[in-house]
Amino acid sequence: MAGARAFAHRSFEGLGFEAQLTPSSKDGGKDVILTCRAASKAHTYYVEIKHWRSGQHVGQTAVTEFLNVIVNEEISGGLFLSTYGFCSNAVESLTEIQRQRLRFGEESKIATLCKSYIKAKSGIWSPEVTPVETLYEATF
Repeated sequence: MAGARAFAHRSFEGLGFEAQLTPSSKDGGKDVILTCRAASKAHTYYVEIKHWRSGQHVGQTAVTEFLNVIVNEEISGGLFLSTYGFCSNAVESLTEIQRQRLRFGEESKIATLCKSYIKAKSGIWSPEVTPVETLYEATF
């Protein structure tokens, strides 16, 4: 997991964010803190990454805890990434307003972020969208 967190950190920086990797334990409910500027204003996003060896789907409790961190710390939003997906009740229980603040990505989103980073690093990709649009693209 430490390798995935470190790669995510580098990937987000390569996509135009300032990224801060949190400690692997006692991280306050987030793995990566992203900041960027849009419309002359700083925006902060949290990213939580779950890659459980058990192959278990992320459930409602983990989603609710992450959403509470986003709301309580009054940040712009969050992205919850899970290599093994989410239980149906984890997403279905959220209101439309909550879904605007918290987006979800599975294995395909993680792969897309990695590919975009590699293209940006090699100089063959220059984003035509803002970092936030890249962050939330292909999420649900």
